[in-house]
Amino acid sequence: MNTITEHIEKFKYAIHDLYKAYKFTHFSLYHLRDFYHKNKLDENINSFTIEDLAFEIKIEYTEHEIEQAREDGYYQRILAGNTIALIYNLWEDEFRFKISKCLGYSGTGRDKIMNDFFGDLGKIRHSITHNRFNRTSNIDNLVKLHYLFRDNTFILDSITVHEIIEKTLLELEIIKKQDHKQLD
Repeated sequence: MNTITEHIEKFKYAIHDLYKAYKFTHFSLYHLRDFYHKNKLDENINSFTIEDLAFEIKIEYTEHEIEQAREDGYYQRILAGNTIALIYNLWEDEFRFKISKCLGYSGTGRDKIMNDFFGDLGKIRHSITHNRFNRTSNIDNLVKLHYLFRDNTFILDSITVHEIIEKTLLELEIIKKQDHKQLD
């Protein structure tokens, strides 16, 4: 039987893998934009094309679209938002249930495992996925991550993702050290 500690460690590994994938993609976009600008000067090009021969897909990006790969650009916001939503999904769809089982809760038991940080991530995920990265009424009820909204828009950049990763790992350590020791 898996213990709470084992599930939290597996969750932490999943978070690390997710963060590696995010950073790889983030830097790929950043360097793709840089590559475009360097070659634009040499070859006087006005667009950038990515072609996948295996699937016969050809996507052309305009200069404006390439600019959206910058740190605060649209494509980076999508990556950051999806990463944050996936962190919450891992909690809600897998690990919250497993931890509740370790604690002996019947059924899904998820409603018995309450956590302000993950509750905030759920509200943020809802804002990202259902309101196109804009504030929802639940954002006013954030407990630990209220500072991530400036006006009506969520601050989504690599610094925010890094901070959320760090806070997630810290929160998992806190959960692990709570009064669940007797069950490990």
